[in-house]
Amino acid sequence: YRGARTHFLCCQGQLLRAPERAAATSLAADKAFSESRLSVARLMLPSVAYEDDDLLIINKPAGIGFHDEEDGTKGILSVIRTMQAQGLFHYTGRLHGVHRLDKVTSGCLILAKTPSAAGEAISALRDKRVAKYYVALSDKKPSKKQGTVSGDMERTRRSAWRLTNTRVSPAVTRFIQQTFTTSMEEGTREEQQLRMFVMRPLSGKTHQLRVALRALAAPILGDVLYYPGGIAKKMDRTYLHAAALRVPMGDSLVQVVVPPWETEGKLFSSPEFRTCFSSLFPDKLHLNTDTWFATERGTLFSDPAQLLYKKNTLRDGAGE
Repeated sequence: YRGARTHFLCCQGQLLRAPERAAATSLAADKAFSESRLSVARLMLPSVAYEDDDLLIINKPAGIGFHDEEDGTKGILSVIRTMQAQGLFHYTGRLHGVHRLDKVTSGCLILAKTPSAAGEAISALRDKRVAKYYVALSDKKPSKKQGTVSGDMERTRRSAWRLTNTRVSPAVTRFIQQTFTTSMEEGTREEQQLRMFVMRPLSGKTHQLRVALRALAAPILGDVLYYPGGIAKKMDRTYLHAAALRVPMGDSLVQVVVPPWETEGKLFSSPEFRTCFSSLFPDKLHLNTDTWFATERGTLFSDPAQLLYKKNTLRDGAGE
């Protein structure tokens, strides 16, 4: 299982392919296209982070949902189909959804090129053999430094959810955090301490990560649904990003890391955040086919690749 697949890295809107493939191709050059023809909320277009014969993993911008909306706003698959029709997306075949990201969340989204590949990836997700790592920012101190957030989720008002004390079918999230200091507003030298949370969900519930940080009293910056008060509306985005994936396919392991500054957001683009992110997601992490985060917080967040090939080994609550 240590055989690595070809990696495609997204850098400043360009698709950088392996040397034996075609030269770098820009997918984000026509920003005006997304506003005038695609009718999406953001100017950024999805770009390819990884591709092989089975999978195509994109870097989804924040502001694009998974499904088409009643007001005519296109979901991510419709956006890609329109790009294909206009010659703005190099892969022209049909793509199949494997999982979803919230509209406010940017980052790694798995798409499959064939129904059989989609079935294999979905099966790996169902068996908890796909490792997904998210990064979020908060300006609040959490109720605990690191560990596992676990509990059932129930719907509240305004399409929001909350975590309960029961554990019948719990949402389970492992997390660690790291602090950095940066300026929150342009044109000011006043700096503020922020927290970068790295989270790995062990279940797949709606709004799970957003609810988990709200339950820790550290809601995500820019999240108007779960951050009380007016500061969320002043932010330029919800600061939640799907930063990395490890997906077992056959006898190999697909690994992708997409830094948040490849999307948008002033705080994600700050030098201080880049340094903080790179301390946990080094440049060649995607080439490490053994254990990720081996030195971080003991065994809490260490993820050996071997576990991804064993069905049902990553059970809810693992890592506590």
